[in-house]
Amino acid sequence: MNENLIKEIINKVLKSAQLVLTLAYLMAIGVGMLFNYHKYDAFGINIFDYSSIFDFLIAPFADFKIVVFTVVTLCLTYLLFKGDAYWKKKFPNSYSKSIFNLEQYSWYRNLRHIMHFVIFIWYLVMAAQYYGRSSYKNTLIQEPVKIEYAGGEVLEGIMIGKTSDMLFMYSDKEVKAIPISANLKTIQIKY
Repeated sequence: MNENLIKEIINKVLKSAQLVLTLAYLMAIGVGMLFNYHKYDAFGINIFDYSSIFDFLIAPFADFKIVVFTVVTLCLTYLLFKGDAYWKKKFPNSYSKSIFNLEQYSWYRNLRHIMHFVIFIWYLVMAAQYYGRSSYKNTLIQEPVKIEYAGGEVLEGIMIGKTSDMLFMYSDKEVKAIPISANLKTIQIKY
């Protein structure tokens, strides 16, 4: 009987871990898409026009800052909800005063969830806009690279980023989208 109970508990933990990891990965994809949009939008590029689904599946892992932001955000969100529940349970009078005794109304619970969602989305958008501005500044101070085409033509500029099909460069105060399949011979990073 104890073996069955242990197996059942292990199965429930594994199923919930799978759900949590799946939701965390989906959130990471969404955050990666949002952050990449703002990174390229700073240069006037609509990255959705140049990306494939695969580019977005790996977007959260393309930049370590996005991974760290996603993990920290998930942990902070979890801690905030747990802290709120703890405060409500252990100090109900103080909690009730802090929310102006609104929990007595039936509409408050729904409004509270909506406000949590709106604040969370606002937080993500503000963080993505900050990331876009800082990426823009950091990109402009990078060392230039040289791209040599198979025909011998050379293009020099600052690499903004790339997708699976396109390379984006800032050259001569212009943003250039270069198809990777355009018979590139080399991309010289440092020279």
